[in-house]
Amino acid sequence: MGQRMEDVPHVYGDDCLLKFAAGKTPKYVYARFIEIITCPGALFTAPNDRMFKLTQVDGQPCWWSLIIPGSWVVTFKYLPGPARSQLILSAPPNFLFFARVEPTYIDEGHVLHSDQVACAGFVHGIEGLGVVTWTQEATNLLESINMQRANDLFMEMRPVDDGSRVYKFCRLQDATNIAIKYDPD
Repeated sequence: MGQRMEDVPHVYGDDCLLKFAAGKTPKYVYARFIEIITCPGALFTAPNDRMFKLTQVDGQPCWWSLIIPGSWVVTFKYLPGPARSQLILSAPPNFLFFARVEPTYIDEGHVLHSDQVACAGFVHGIEGLGVVTWTQEATNLLESINMQRANDLFMEMRPVDDGSRVYKFCRLQDATNIAIKYDPD
């Protein structure tokens, strides 16, 4: 069904000045993966169409992480030096399902294509798409169609191969379903 679009202010964390203006760094980001192909013999099945809520790592303002013991490890980072963004999905002890390093500081909703293209050794998932959001873009879309975030409103976002994404908003109370294909260009 997606994640709730509750009418509460965005929660901000410590300043990641590599990407955000002071006071505007999100405390939480959401990572979603689709179309990952699970390699033969993998101990886990790729978590396609699953949303992960990552929390900013204490003392590392440009790093968000989620560790589910015995299951998934998801990390998203803005790296210093030459501008780079990194998204990784792995399973213990060190099985890689998705990895991408983008040579820039990506914006919310940027569609990432996995760098993993062959099953071998510790690589247990190949291909696929990943995307990181922090709901600001979805909130702006709602405002553009005169809707507001609410406790009964759910949002789901799906990346598309061409770099665009589809936002779906659903409100069960009045059976509202809206899908918006968003092309950042």
